[in-house]
Amino acid sequence: MSGPQFAHVQTWSRKSNAAGQSVNQVIGEATRVPEFSTHVDSPVPPRVLLGNPATFAADHAAHVAARSTPVIMPDGSVKRRSIRTDRHTMASIVMSYPVPRSAIITEEAKAKLAAWEARNLKWLREKYGSQLRVVLAHDDETQPHLHAWLLPDDPGADATTLHPGKVAKKAVEAQAKADGEENRVAVKLGNRALRAAMTVWQDEYHAAVGAPEGLTRSGPRRRRLTRAQWQAEKATAQAHKAALERAERATGHAEAADLHVIAAEARGVEITAREAKMLERATRLQTLNDSVKLREAQIAGREGAVERREGAVERREREILTGLTKAKREALEASSGAAGLKADTEAECLEMRKQAQGDLRKISGLVKMVRDLVVRIGSKLGLDLLGKDLMGDLEGIEATISEAVEPSAQADQEGPDF
Repeated sequence: MSGPQFAHVQTWSRKSNAAGQSVNQVIGEATRVPEFSTHVDSPVPPRVLLGNPATFAADHAAHVAARSTPVIMPDGSVKRRSIRTDRHTMASIVMSYPVPRSAIITEEAKAKLAAWEARNLKWLREKYGSQLRVVLAHDDETQPHLHAWLLPDDPGADATTLHPGKVAKKAVEAQAKADGEENRVAVKLGNRALRAAMTVWQDEYHAAVGAPEGLTRSGPRRRRLTRAQWQAEKATAQAHKAALERAERATGHAEAADLHVIAAEARGVEITAREAKMLERATRLQTLNDSVKLREAQIAGREGAVERREGAVERREREILTGLTKAKREALEASSGAAGLKADTEAECLEMRKQAQGDLRKISGLVKMVRDLVVRIGSKLGLDLLGKDLMGDLEGIEATISEAVEPSAQADQEGPDF
């Protein structure tokens, strides 16, 4: 690739300028809105390299609205003062590739275009940061080119702060007027400052994009170079590019070597850290092992104590069982003795009852004999009244003896009451 670089920065307001250009017109032309794309024979939607062009208009509107300022009215109420529509609130940068689209056929040529686009995108990001919102590539015109859209961080949404020439012009004019210069002189000084600032901006772009891609700083006509001089300058630019590429490769090799060293050092640090972790883990494992051994010893001691307690319980159970057996045997013997004693006692009681009944019968016979004797004596002596009383007493005694004899006989049949 050979040829001059082209980069142009410009700012826009929502209100159309004398040429009919505005924020909406710039957005519409870049996104290929039909009414703004009549200059292109066959419009094709742009390739998006950064951001979202579909939402940029809304993002711009919100960006401007957020920078309105509060104003206290005479009645004390507060209203918002919006940004004027003629204030420039958007900046755009156009960067053109010096090779026609028709010449970009081979894979090598396409790769060079892609490298140029990537280098532009890198420069834009590094220079403008978050103020860079959208980058588009147009493939439907003769010369490949990029459009970058920017929104300023300025509190008043002033996009001229992104234009180095306008910033310099404004500052120099203000200083000249403050120094007492006439307005005509201040404007002349401001314009000179604008050109100087833009020269610096182009130099920065050439250093970042143009020179690495083999582009010259400017074209031959502008400086009235002969064809030989122009060819020599292009050759010099290509040689400069080759030298930069060699330098980049050398730097790449050096950086690769540094990366190897850094990787080795990092690996050493990693190994050291792993060794420290392994040592720490081994220490924890040893501590855990010691704790397990102590726990096992405690468990073994408890198991021994439990075994001893179980043995004592078994011995106690045997003793109790032996005592219960002995007591049971003694109880059986006592029960057997008691049964024998009961039988002997019952036999003795029966015998005593029989003897008592015999005695009662004898007494009953004796009472009858006494009664008969009293009757006879009474008859002989004539003692009727006395004999009646004695007879009543004897009959009572006889009835009592009969009552005593009859239950005893029944008791002999039922057995003793114990």
